[in-house]
Amino acid sequence: MIALLAACGARAATPAAGPGEPGDEVPREAARLAAASPVALAAARGTVYYADLEGVWAVPVAGGDARLIAAPAQLVERIVPHGDELVLGTGAGVLAVPAAGGATRTIHAGGVTWFAIDDDGVWIVDEGGLRVVPLAGGEARTVVAGLGEVVAPVVTDGEAVYAALTLDETVTVGRREVVQAAAIVRIAKRDGARAVLAKRQFGVAGLLRRGDRLYWTSFAAGLRSVPARGGTIATHLGGGGVALADDADGVVVQTTSGMWIEVRPEGARVAAGARRRLPERTPGLVLAGGAVVALVTDGHEGVSELWREVRPWPSSIAVAGWVTDGLRELIATGDGLLVLDALRDDEATGQILHIDARGRRRVLASAPGMRELAVDGDRLAYRAGDAIWWKRGAAAPARAVTVGDELVLGLVLVGDTFYWSESQGVRTATVGGAPSTYYDDPRSRSAGSGRPDAHLLVDGQTVYFTQLGWGGDGIRKVVDATTLAPVYEPPEGVWADGALARIGDTLYVTNSESEIVRAPLAGGGAHVVAKGGAYPFTALVAGGGRLVAASYDDDGSGLVVIDPVAGTIEPVVTFAAESTIVPAVEPSGDAVYVGLVESDLIVRVPLPPVPARARR
Repeated sequence: MIALLAACGARAATPAAGPGEPGDEVPREAARLAAASPVALAAARGTVYYADLEGVWAVPVAGGDARLIAAPAQLVERIVPHGDELVLGTGAGVLAVPAAGGATRTIHAGGVTWFAIDDDGVWIVDEGGLRVVPLAGGEARTVVAGLGEVVAPVVTDGEAVYAALTLDETVTVGRREVVQAAAIVRIAKRDGARAVLAKRQFGVAGLLRRGDRLYWTSFAAGLRSVPARGGTIATHLGGGGVALADDADGVVVQTTSGMWIEVRPEGARVAAGARRRLPERTPGLVLAGGAVVALVTDGHEGVSELWREVRPWPSSIAVAGWVTDGLRELIATGDGLLVLDALRDDEATGQILHIDARGRRRVLASAPGMRELAVDGDRLAYRAGDAIWWKRGAAAPARAVTVGDELVLGLVLVGDTFYWSESQGVRTATVGGAPSTYYDDPRSRSAGSGRPDAHLLVDGQTVYFTQLGWGGDGIRKVVDATTLAPVYEPPEGVWADGALARIGDTLYVTNSESEIVRAPLAGGGAHVVAKGGAYPFTALVAGGGRLVAASYDDDGSGLVVIDPVAGTIEPVVTFAAESTIVPAVEPSGDAVYVGLVESDLIVRVPLPPVPARARR
């Protein structure tokens, strides 16, 4: 989840109404509901129901004591509220119990994994097919036989049952997990006629019937939908999801990396949850009384408990877009974002995306082995294969410079000229020309920081650079490819670490001591302007007079805003579910876009106003 750095004091919980009655408004802060690890979860009328090894329990969403509803002999694996009853799925059959508590009754004997309930009965979907059992109990009627394996909860409407059925195909999604392909099917209640609504959906984890559409989440997409009678599939959220729930206000998706995102017609926003408390994949989440309720684990304490978390209505963190392969680079422009979406694989095909302010995606270029991205106005450049390619405006990409097997690091584009490092010096070329050495660094061949990297910044005929070769011992500049001069020389044992960021006539860089160094472009007078925490900053970006750094600590990765003059550091947001983030500040300085690498998502985080002195 994401933790906004604002403390909320605890309040006494207000009492909740009993089952079947409207509940009071839930307090707007997080709270533990039960010291339990449920395997099934449901909610209705201000009450949360959960099942653990002891039985089925009820607890007010506003807080209070849990009470035991039923203690069946078998573990309850699913709870579905229906009217004044709870319908329970166990390994031995389907049971019903009054929501207020009491004796259980058997609806269906026999193991059931997936079922849905409506006034027509209990609809059971498994490898044997689709069967229906009256709610009062009785014989199961087979509607259609031989459906195959079901991989997600099923849903119904007045005419059909909807299910995700496995296909004989697997794929590695998100570079992390092998998941099963499934087809989303509509099965008519009347005669069992099947219609495939979506093919090859990988890792389907949940279905919803909402309005005239069927929604689902999967490891391959956060939220997709299709008309219930078939039609064009719409993707509402990228990334990947493991659970979802809805109410009158929208759909909330739990992502594969452990965030909650609310998808509404006007866009998607990320829940402003708590540090350290990350949701478990099972049993998913429920929405109750204006809150998200889920099983969460405190990463520091190692304790899993049922919690109520603040609903994400007030969140100002909006989803701006997503990638499908791997977020490598992110650049904020005046009309949206440019994104390098590529795996770290020379043979895999990557793409450069343009994402506008409404989240609409457009592929500008694609090629195997994409890496490095540079932008100058309506021009962009990238490395792919044995060449640097470039594209201007609406024209197709064209080969600009052949570089063979040469490393291309820290690529910069200035008009029709390219600058980069091959780790030992600065190289340059123009469109259609051959590479030449702009500056060869005799000191860059010795071991140092242990990684080849390069950060370049070009200002007219002057190239500023850091992290050449395996050393990275400061910031230097070369004027007219001849005159070398130091800009920042760190103390012994310290090295320049982050990308160069420029505000006006000043450069900023991070170093291995978690410091922000301010260095005038003209040279001389470089000094530490701010000091971070125990770990070095992982990125430094500037835009619109703003200076933003990314860092990490034991609570996750986060963003801070640095006053470039006073050197004060103000925390903005922490991404507790993310270990790697890629920031890019809007040219206006009003917000920072953040690529959440593990989630394959890009979010927009508003920034506070720029201090007047920083704009001067």
